[in-house]
Amino acid sequence: MLLPAAEPGLPSICDVQESAGSLYFRLSDTRLLAWLALKMRALSAALLAGESAASFAAYGEKAMTAYAAGLLGEWLPASVLSRLQTHLGVADSEATIPALPLPIADTPALKKAKPSKVEEANARAKERMKASNTKAAAGTKGLASFFTKKT
Repeated sequence: MLLPAAEPGLPSICDVQESAGSLYFRLSDTRLLAWLALKMRALSAALLAGESAASFAAYGEKAMTAYAAGLLGEWLPASVLSRLQTHLGVADSEATIPALPLPIADTPALKKAKPSKVEEANARAKERMKASNTKAAAGTKGLASFFTKKT
């Protein structure tokens, strides 16, 4: 059932042989590594061209290759990742590049956001409810008082 959906892409990573009107696929290490290298280069280009381009501008070509291989490696078995790193000429230690420091002041997520009017109203309502609960608790009896002997 999945073969019709996957069949167009399988020749990118598999050797294909036709026999008696049926197609047979066999994973090819050479084709797989070439396809992964192509995906890794596309990922590197996207990182260098996207919003985060300034963060990766200081990386050299080899460091960027190692970083992209590490990102792709999160979805690959360890054996495939090690073969990809060997194919690309990148050592395993180079794949764990320390992150470049980002300017904290320019990061909008870290700036303290002013609470919205709805959040302020919710906070005031919680305070009023808490105050009214303490008033009610002062005049009520404890649960144990209902189970004492009456005289």
